[in-house]
Formats: sequence, structure tokens, C-alpha cells
Amino acid sequence: MVKLTGTLSEFKGLFCYAPLGDGAYLSDEQKQKQQNQLRKGALLATLNGNSIAALAGLGHANGNDRSNEVDAQYITAKLNDTITLKGWIGFYKFNDGDQVEVVAEKHADHYEVYAMLKPSEQIISLVPLCFAGRNQAFKHYRLPMFIFYVICVLLMTTFFSILV
Repeated sequence: MVKLTGTLSEFKGLFCYAPLGDGAYLSDEQKQKQQNQLRKGALLATLNGNSIAALAGLGHANGNDRSNEVDAQYITAKLNDTITLKGWIGFYKFNDGDQVEVVAEKHADHYEVYAMLKPSEQIISLVPLCFAGRNQAFKHYRLPMFIFYVICVLLMTTFFSILV
């Protein structure tokens, strides 16, 4: 990974759904290794007598647990009129002439973009699904789920204490 700085030119962005969920940037070998590990875990869960966990592990290994399609923007651009950029970023409109900083990986004929920053507006556009840090994820996702869980447990406890 390298950080590139410069001026955008020939910028083109296409907004669409893209298969960028789990494992989108893994090589075929890495995907196979990950699937084998999940299947091995499912086998161990089966041997341990936990068939529900085994089925969940197999579903995850086969990619049946969720859709890989997410909203994204595929961009192509030139940086300083010499470096070709290509890649998926989140929804943000960049324009020709914008000063940007880019985190990218070098390939044979282009750089694969993973993040693009427009310092003048202090806006960063990342690979889709990279939308929050640890604190934001806790505040917006984990904490509400924990509160929901506690409320459900309290309601079930109250319900069963009434029945007894």
C-alpha cells in the first residue's frame, strides 16, 4: 500500500451495486483457505453435538449468510496526468482538478484505490463497508443491540415469573 498525492484528471465514477461483501479483495487461495477453516469449525461443532452452530458455519462458508451486493462507486481517474487509478470507493463525487490523497496498491498497469481523501473538505471516501471506527461501531450498532438484548431478557424473565 502506498499513499499518493496529486490532482485528479479524467475522473469517471459509476454508481452501482457491487459484490464487495466478505472476501471481495481476497485472492482465490485466501478465499479457499477461509472456507476450509469455516468448514473445519462446522465439523468440530457437529462432533461436539452442536448442529445449529455447524449449519451456521456451513452457511457462512458457502456465502449463504448475506448478500455480497452493496452500493458502491467504481472510479477510474488519472493522478497528476500520469498515474492511472481504478477501484471501488463509497459514495462521494470527486471532480477533475480536485487535490486528493489516495491510499492504493500498485498493480501492473494501474493503482487499485482503497481510500480517497479530499483535504479541502476533510472528506474521506473508503471502500464500501468501511464506514466507522471501533467507537462509532460500538455506539451505533453494538450498544443498541445490547440494550435490545437486555430488554428482551427482562421481558422474558417477567413473563415467566408471572406464569410460575
